[in-house]
Amino acid sequence: AYTRDEVRQLNDQARLMRRAHQELGQDHTIETARGQRTFAEEDRIYFLRNEHKGLQVKNGTLGTIESIKCDQFVVRLDRSEKDGKPRCVTFSLKDYNDIDHGYAATVYKAQGVTVDRSHVLASKYFDRHSTYVAMSRHREGADLYYSHDEFPRFDQLSKVLSRERTKDVTLDYA
Repeated sequence: AYTRDEVRQLNDQARLMRRAHQELGQDHTIETARGQRTFAEEDRIYFLRNEHKGLQVKNGTLGTIESIKCDQFVVRLDRSEKDGKPRCVTFSLKDYNDIDHGYAATVYKAQGVTVDRSHVLASKYFDRHSTYVAMSRHREGADLYYSHDEFPRFDQLSKVLSRERTKDVTLDYA
């Protein structure tokens, strides 16, 4: 999705679906750098700040929560930054709380990420550059979703996704 609000809504919906299918453990409400969030064992998690000394995670690292005990998290990373293999990290929220749910991400947060299948929520904020970034994250397939309320006709969607929006620089202004 394009905005953090849209991402938050998608993350909340993903958690509700996983909760309905009994795929998550007991909820724990915690205070993160982005505000209060509820996490459970088996939740997907995004690390939002580089931490090279102890955890050895980068901003954008994804993982799955294996356990939560008090303020201690054990997370199985999708892949190690060093050798590409999964590994587990343990951290205390008092030392590192720059986390959020990892079911959805903004278009530019996902830049550089490759997944088997991507799902893109189009909105009025897109242009051809963000469309390219969003639609090129996959190996096997990508699905594009949009609201008929926001784009009543397909040609309106097409116009937004393909528009050119050049960026201004300070030299453009006298």
